[in-house]
Amino acid sequence: MREGVYNRGMEKFLKWLSVTAFGFLLFGGMNWLFMGLFNVDIFETIFGTSTVARVLYSIFGLAALTLFIIILAKAFMSKTETKKIEHKVEAVIDAVKGGSRGGTPRAKSAPKSAH
Repeated sequence: MREGVYNRGMEKFLKWLSVTAFGFLLFGGMNWLFMGLFNVDIFETIFGTSTVARVLYSIFGLAALTLFIIILAKAFMSKTETKKIEHKVEAVIDAVKGGSRGGTPRAKSAPKSAH
């Protein structure tokens, strides 16, 4: 069975990336909650004012940016649009390869007879 242009591995990677980014964003949000309510920076308390805390803050910012991009991409390209694009790309590939991609041959229309 041909999966088409849409790569299932990429779909799994994007799902993993979304879940991971959401996890980082959740931890960063909890840190901001503690900052707002108790004036306690959890990561600074754990790691001190070190490079590790700055790296964590950078990761949280990148996680937020990643989720923002994923959400925008999903908003602008629904699954139906993805399938339409996939079919168009497959048609172009079939045309370039001369229709020799396997599967069932396409029916040709019969010539019109003159009456």
